[in-house]
Amino acid sequence: MSNFSELKLQFEDSASLRLLRADNGPLVLAVLFAAFKHEQSSSVPESRLRAILEAELEEQRYAGEAVSEQRAKDYLIEWADKAHGYLRRHQPDGLDEPVFELTPEVEQVFQWLETLKPKTHVGTESKFKYLAAILEEIVVNSTSEPGVRIKHLKEEQTKLQQQVEEIERTGVVTVYNSTQLNERFATVLETAQNLLGDFREVERHFRRVTENISVQQSSAGATRGGIVGQTLDAQDQLRQSSQGQSFYAFWDFLLAPERRRQFNELVEQAYSLPFLAGRIDI
Repeated sequence: MSNFSELKLQFEDSASLRLLRADNGPLVLAVLFAAFKHEQSSSVPESRLRAILEAELEEQRYAGEAVSEQRAKDYLIEWADKAHGYLRRHQPDGLDEPVFELTPEVEQVFQWLETLKPKTHVGTESKFKYLAAILEEIVVNSTSEPGVRIKHLKEEQTKLQQQVEEIERTGVVTVYNSTQLNERFATVLETAQNLLGDFREVERHFRRVTENISVQQSSAGATRGGIVGQTLDAQDQLRQSSQGQSFYAFWDFLLAPERRRQFNELVEQAYSLPFLAGRIDI
């Protein structure tokens, strides 16, 4: 837990906390949720976002809410300025109008609000087993001793063989019940939603590297060789960082056609499960 001075500074500097404390915070979140989460969009054209905001403002005025007469366009400019930091506004090459993207801080607010929703069931069994499996993975893969790894693999082999023999003997396959399925799928959804927020942060980190390179290119006395060298150094530093190592491992996974195919098949199979049908909302 931070001390008073650190918390005070965080309350002043954090866009997430600024949004939660803002008088128009519910308006901002309602509009951004409709534009980005409900429509599952990573970026939204300015005209589309403005239309959603205008519709929300009109609805609030009709309901008798005290709404500023500020124009929707001005709202969007304000939400994307440095003082607020709710949105990132930029114009990609080849498009006729700017687009908006959520900042990592707003993603964090959406994730936090999700945790406040009442839960009819808390999946303690599935989460504990998940923690136990991760701890086992950490312990097993933290040693380079061949004997330890072989012992573990043989134990796993024995367990699998016992399961095969049991099924062959009885003809019965043990399956998860609906509660167990939903518990585990809830964990998958939570992890996937957090991953979307993490992507925003990784993207911002990469963008800062790109911006630094652009500044170096425009600086007086910059040489092509110097810029290339700085670019390669920045890329190497990024790959060596903990964030970079994790991201590039994920990227390598995406580039493997067979792994990507297997993952897509798993998602499709999850869609078809009767207990989970209609619950996928990432």
